[in-house]
Amino acid sequence: MLEYMRHNFHIFILLSFILSIFYSCSTTVDLYLQKATQTKNESYGYSIDNPIRLKYSEKYHNNKIIESYVSRLSTYNLSSFNINSVELIPKDSALDKKKNNLFYKVNIESLDNSTRRTLYFHLNRSNSKIYVPYDLGFGYLSGINNKN
Repeated sequence: MLEYMRHNFHIFILLSFILSIFYSCSTTVDLYLQKATQTKNESYGYSIDNPIRLKYSEKYHNNKIIESYVSRLSTYNLSSFNINSVELIPKDSALDKKKNNLFYKVNIESLDNSTRRTLYFHLNRSNSKIYVPYDLGFGYLSGINNKN
């Protein structure tokens, strides 16, 4: 009986550890994205030359950070967005590859089908300031969108 309880205790500890890792990763992403502010630059996020800059990290996972960011975007009438496609844009520069710079083209559409956008993302290890495209709203909690 004591051996059975000890075995279950070890399983409980292992499951608790795994769940705490998943929870801390999602909380870290949420806290990071809460720093976003509205930009006045009308081209921000809409070209490869002026992409939305997000921090790349093993903790954030590329698609997870982009999905979390997009889940907070909204139109003026507060309709959220779905991601239609994500495309990794290859960069030939050795400097880009060395610094782990990643560029993505993301097509999104509002849930009410009134708005479609193509956004460009640049993920690297040194980005600290997060902005929201000029004509979109941003909710600071995932799934709750409101205009800044």
